[in-house]
Amino acid sequence: VRSIAFHASKAATAQVQIFTRAGPYRGYEGNESAWTLIYDKVIVMNDRNIPTKIVAFDRNIFITAGATQSFYIFTPNKLMYASGTTEGALVSSDSAMELYEGL
Repeated sequence: VRSIAFHASKAATAQVQIFTRAGPYRGYEGNESAWTLIYDKVIVMNDRNIPTKIVAFDRNIFITAGATQSFYIFTPNKLMYASGTTEGALVSSDSAMELYEGL
């Protein structure tokens, strides 16, 4: 995984931090030492109708087949999201990856 996209609530210049950890996030939400910072920059975010793309993390994240990798995006600018149905439900998939609902 080298990039990610998200919807910000409004166009703004703000810090974005992206963290990751091998394995599930459940039980590690408040454990800062369990997460690795892979992106930390001040960027110009698009408005809510245009995804903001982070095109290159500070390092690539390699995920072996069948493994779980968790990601956490932080910014003081609000992120947009859609309410899911069930935590852990499959959201999207292709031949290389499956994306599941989180918190």
